[in-house]
Amino acid sequence: MARSRKTDFPTLSPLFLPELEAGDPELLTIRGSYELTRFADADVSERDLSGVTFSECELIGLSANNSSLRGARLLETRVEQLNAPVFPAPRVQLREVEITHSRLGAAEMYDAVLQQALFAHCKLGWVNLRASDLSNVVFRDCVISELDLVDARLKRVSFENCRADVIHLSGAKLEHVDLRGLEIGTLSDAASLRGATLSSSQAASLTRVFAEHLGILVED
Repeated sequence: MARSRKTDFPTLSPLFLPELEAGDPELLTIRGSYELTRFADADVSERDLSGVTFSECELIGLSANNSSLRGARLLETRVEQLNAPVFPAPRVQLREVEITHSRLGAAEMYDAVLQQALFAHCKLGWVNLRASDLSNVVFRDCVISELDLVDARLKRVSFENCRADVIHLSGAKLEHVDLRGLEIGTLSDAASLRGATLSSSQAASLTRVFAEHLGILVED
């Protein structure tokens, strides 16, 4: 008899930050390293911040349109009210990070590593997470236009009260990925759903996707 499979949920550690010093966002530099600092209410758009490291920091109310965060590292850091219509951050590393009440348009985050990360109350456009590693990640109360997870690896990832208009999953590897709280518009590659948990209503709404994958013609 086949053994039943139980979904393991993401494990997130509460983010408690000590007292932080106020930092000057104008002094942020490429490959800079910052600890125990709060950067708030500034426009850092069009800045090259590649390789920057924030450890136990807060980034609050920043406008960062087209600011390069290639290879940046955010560790035990809180991000609130970030606004970036274009967000180039390939190979970014997020570990024990909270991103809340933010708006990201085209978010280039391919080859990224996300560990113990929370996205809450965010409006996200095209999120490119191709070939990224996600473990213990929660999306909560988020609206996503297009989520690109091609060739990504997801383990213990959940969606709570979220909507995604388009999801690309070709070549993705899923393990304990809970999609029950995600309203799905269009989904590519039903085969890559292996390792995901769906509600019965979601499974019913994706009947045609499953049928196409199996080569079944559905007609009335």
